[in-house]
Amino acid sequence: MIVLDAAGFRQGVRDRLSRSESAGAGEARRDLPGAVAHLRSGGKAVRAACARMVAGVFGAVPTADLAAFSEAVELLHLGTLIHDDILDEAKLRRGRPAVHVAYSTKVAVLAGDVAVSRAGAIIAALERPRLSGKFARVLEELCEGELLQDDHRWREDLTLAAYLDRVARKTGGLFELACEGAAALAGGAAGQVDQAARFGRELGVLFQVVDDLLDGAAPADLGKPGGQDLAGGLLTLVPVLALGDPAAGPPLRRFLRDRPGSVPPDLAAALGAPLLVARAGAALADLCDLARGALAELRDPSGSDPADMRDHPGSDPADRRDHPASDPADRRADPGNDPTDLHAHPASDPTDLHDHPASDPADRRAHPGDDPATPPGASGQGLADLIDTLHARGRGALATLLAPGGTLVP
Repeated sequence: MIVLDAAGFRQGVRDRLSRSESAGAGEARRDLPGAVAHLRSGGKAVRAACARMVAGVFGAVPTADLAAFSEAVELLHLGTLIHDDILDEAKLRRGRPAVHVAYSTKVAVLAGDVAVSRAGAIIAALERPRLSGKFARVLEELCEGELLQDDHRWREDLTLAAYLDRVARKTGGLFELACEGAAALAGGAAGQVDQAARFGRELGVLFQVVDDLLDGAAPADLGKPGGQDLAGGLLTLVPVLALGDPAAGPPLRRFLRDRPGSVPPDLAAALGAPLLVARAGAALADLCDLARGALAELRDPSGSDPADMRDHPGSDPADRRDHPASDPADRRADPGNDPTDLHAHPASDPTDLHDHPASDPADRRAHPGDDPATPPGASGQGLADLIDTLHARGRGALATLLAPGGTLVP
């Protein structure tokens, strides 16, 4: 049984990526290694950390295979970021110029292609047909999600289910791939690998919703300009819920029709109404419960009740089923939707998992029950901590939206 060292694992992934990015760079490809590596310094390898922690739930995994697979997941993510910034005409990513700004659009397109192709080659070399198939499906979903994002811009009829479906395709799939692959490489049974995939998708949806909330809160340390989603007509959690709100709905629809290019003060104030923010907080809590429930089943497939994890009355999604607009579970009615810190700075980047050792999900050594030598049911504390961290950061972002005098209910 192999015990994985967290710090050594992360450094190993970075070393492999560096070698991969610089190998074979001839005169004709002289810009590609630098372009692919351009964003690496700001990345935190969250998906790779999730893969390692899921593997820890099963107790053992060949270190070389897990490191290679994690490299592939991060390369795929990197390639999609490069392409996304081109499509969105974004100028900044991770606090520095986007690749197409630092180099050129042509080099950025090709660098993104290289990153994705390397990811595919690495996964193929693992000789796991299930993972090769999942890689292809996730890549297809990413493309579908990007087109859905364009279709959703400036829409006055966008539903919460449609928003979460888009999020599941654009972000949930990558987390699903990371967690499913880790479970497969760790020797999990077919049902356990399926459950790891479901957990990864739920976690990815939660992760992206929190990231969207942070964009609305516009923290200075986000690494890119905040407030860009709504200004560009892209509705996320709070604006989607606002469409059905009697106070915020009219100014939001007027904004979507007029497309002024910036969010007017009256709309910003309406989006910070306490009742609307409370509805968004309830929806966020639902998403956290879905992720916690999926994790509980992964940790104890023999029949642990996800409700046992809910220490706080009112956090059960079933308690909010009377309010369809805030029930993320309703997204499962969509055929295309596979059901699957606040440390010191409330609105800080949800990917920043390494600022405080006690809350670092990547550092399982802080949690004795997460040692791969322990039984699977005792593992996964780092993943539970990650969900709690995302919940706290999402609530912190919502708190910044509140109108003066408002209070975010527990």
